[in-house]
Amino acid sequence: MKTLEKTSTFQLNTTRARIESLRRLSGSAPITQRGLLQEAFGELTESLEELSVAEEELHLQNEQLAASREILESERLRYQHLFDFAPDGYLVTDPLGVILEANVAASVLFNMPQRQVVNKPLAAFIHRDARRAFRTELSAFQNIQYIMEWDCVIQPRLAAPFDVAFTVSTVRDSQGSVSTLRWMLRDISERKRAEARILALNADLEERVRERTQELEEAYQREHRIAEVLQRAVLHKPVQTPRDAITVMPFYEPALDEALVGGDFYDAFTFGGSTNSTSALHDGEKVALIVGDVSGKGLAAAACTASVKYALRSILRREPSTSDAIARLNEFACDARRYGDWEDDVFLALSVVVFDKATGNAEFMTAGMDPIILLQPGKPAQEMATNCLVLGVEYGATYTTQAGHLLSGDTIAIVTDGITEARHSGLYFGVSGVIDQLRKGADLDLHDRGQIVIESARAFGSGTFNDDVCMLLAEILLLEPSS
Repeated sequence: MKTLEKTSTFQLNTTRARIESLRRLSGSAPITQRGLLQEAFGELTESLEELSVAEEELHLQNEQLAASREILESERLRYQHLFDFAPDGYLVTDPLGVILEANVAASVLFNMPQRQVVNKPLAAFIHRDARRAFRTELSAFQNIQYIMEWDCVIQPRLAAPFDVAFTVSTVRDSQGSVSTLRWMLRDISERKRAEARILALNADLEERVRERTQELEEAYQREHRIAEVLQRAVLHKPVQTPRDAITVMPFYEPALDEALVGGDFYDAFTFGGSTNSTSALHDGEKVALIVGDVSGKGLAAAACTASVKYALRSILRREPSTSDAIARLNEFACDARRYGDWEDDVFLALSVVVFDKATGNAEFMTAGMDPIILLQPGKPAQEMATNCLVLGVEYGATYTTQAGHLLSGDTIAIVTDGITEARHSGLYFGVSGVIDQLRKGADLDLHDRGQIVIESARAFGSGTFNDDVCMLLAEILLLEPSS
């Protein structure tokens, strides 16, 4: 543009000189030539004016171009400054990886002055163990159309290698060929160290969890063995002989095979007679049939069931009535909770049948349990229930009994809710299900009749029980005054 302006100025000056020359000639020329000279002088004057206008336009254009150039140079310097002093390393290379531009951060990463980085292959700054993979990635850039990221190890000059994250994009010419590559380098060595620390901490934590899990498993197994011993003591099978007035058949099954120990228990014993017998059901004027359910599982539940079972035996032998005995047992349970022998959330559901072998008179009591089933030949089944408060909840609670009379051939069934609450499609197996199955097996012995009930309830609940199962079946054999 400056050359064009100079040319225009030269032409303008030349034209002015010619006009001045013509003026001098016109003053000395003959009269016959003056007309021609004046005509030529007019044409030159017109050209001079046109050239002056063009000169002014060129001058304005030149000023505009100068201003645009200044703006562009300012923008270039600004972007160059942003490039040079960006916090991350930036490089521009040719397609083969030769560095064309490098900012200050990149030179710091390479531990080399910025001017010395230029024109060196980027591969020279890659750790030797990573160069083959780097070259493989570099050759793949010819085909990519997007930004590519990967981790690599660089080798600065006279410094230790460290991890960086490369982010690379391609710039293509009008023919679609890669002209340059733009690289961003970020030091991720601290991140890698943090990841390594996290992995080490995770490994240490997993080892501690494994050791603690093993300790807990061993503690659980110890507690489990103790609980099983207690459970076996609580769930022993009573001894029967032909001289007994009653045959008792207990059934117990935990909800889960691995649990083995739950809070359900049963008991059957005589009291009120001779204390020299070795049999639980020999001698004695009265027979007690008991099924209970202590909330909870494991050692704590087994310990509670053992304490309840033997406390009830002692109390029944000393209290004048069954109601008084259960009330005393409730005080015992409330004290156990109050003084920390039991956990705060432990309570006791209980079913008790006490009958006199001499008279056949019986008392039935239920506290938080399903009704006791009484089956008598030729009569409708009876559901004996007093619906008293569970034990261990409230001091001074009243416990009442329902009277009945037992005869030879009668059957008593006491069950926990593990059986009656077996569920299918929203329906419960219920006490009615127990009665139906006992009637179906009326001609079988107690063991087989009980198995029919258990398996029917299991099948009704789709093959599993959701709670522990406990059932005590008793058949009255012969009631007559003892000699």
